[in-house]
Parts: sequence; structure tokens; C-alpha cells
Amino acid sequence: GYGEVRLRVGFSDGSEALAHYYILPPFERQVAALGAHLADVAWLPREYPDPFGRSASVMPWDRSICPYSGEPCGHVLNDARAYDAGLSDDAGGGNPLCLAAKVRAAPTAHEASRVDEYIRWTLYGVKPDTASPPLKSLQIREEEVAAGEADAESVDGVRMTMFYYNCSGPKGAPPCSDASSGHFAWRYSEADKCHKPFGGPTWCMTE
Repeated sequence: GYGEVRLRVGFSDGSEALAHYYILPPFERQVAALGAHLADVAWLPREYPDPFGRSASVMPWDRSICPYSGEPCGHVLNDARAYDAGLSDDAGGGNPLCLAAKVRAAPTAHEASRVDEYIRWTLYGVKPDTASPPLKSLQIREEEVAAGEADAESVDGVRMTMFYYNCSGPKGAPPCSDASSGHFAWRYSEADKCHKPFGGPTWCMTE
């Protein structure tokens, strides 16, 4: 079996201690459950109208915001930490990377198709039918260099985040350079500077 377990230990002096465990299912079943969660529960469908172009990806998931009605819920689309909700860095890039690793180790056709969809539409693609300008992919494409939107050394670099403010926002909105995520000061104009690593050469790795 699996689930929560409480172990009571008695000592010779009459005192007791409690140890709390959560027993996981067999490894194969746990891996399969992880893949199903990433591919079907935390997956943000391609047709979802996300202005930042984050659909067709595995988004952060918070079950605590889900009602008990069974309605779709749980995707974390708005977070003060721009990386978490922006599909980049360790926190945001970890979910798609985890799905790819699961498919590498224990593939299913359905989960492999999710990885293909992520690569086509989010890692290297844009979605003009569901996203709002400026249309961005997570990975910087050669087409952006040709259009003068990125320099050649940035090709194949990963953006710091896909969760940003549009500089041409409504009147009275703060400019990108002054916008804050609310958790820490964040210059959204820095989002494309992948070729200038902040934390070392791994900052712009292909997640």
C-alpha cells in the first residue's frame, strides 16, 4: 500500500516519539503518475488564449487553488516570480524538462506528442491566434535575427522569461524598465538578454 503512515516509538524511559512518513507507490507506478500529471493535468492546451504565448506547455500547478467541483483549475499563470510563470530558469523550465526526461526514460506515444507540441509551438514557435504581440518563443529563433529583433549570438538562447509586460501598454502604465513583478524588482526589458548570462554559462542552457 501507500499513503500517510505514523510510527510511534516507545523508549525505555517511558517517553515516546512520533515519525510521520508518506509511502510512495511502486516506482514504475509513481513515474507513470508523474507523466500523466504533466501531460494531462498541468498541461496548458495549445488553444488556451494566453497573451504571453505560454500555451502548449507544462505550467506550474497549485492544487490548493482548486475547488472541489472538478472544474479545470490549478495552473499558476500569474506569479510575482517572473521565472516560475515564465517557463524559464530552474523553476519555470523544470516542468517541461521533467516531462521530456520522463518520456526519455519511460515513453508513451501521448506524452511524446506533448513534448513535440511544446517544441513546435512554445520552445521554437509563436501562436498569433492565441497570443498577443510581441509574439515570442521561449528559445530565440533565427527568424528573429533576420527581422532585426535579436543579434546572431543569441540564436538558440533561452529567454529569461516569457512572462513580461508589453512596453506599449495602456496609458499611465509603468514603462517596462520600471515595472516590478511585486516580489522583487525586475526589468522586463532584460528578458531578451539571454546571451549575457547572469548566473554563469548555464543561465541560457536549453531547458
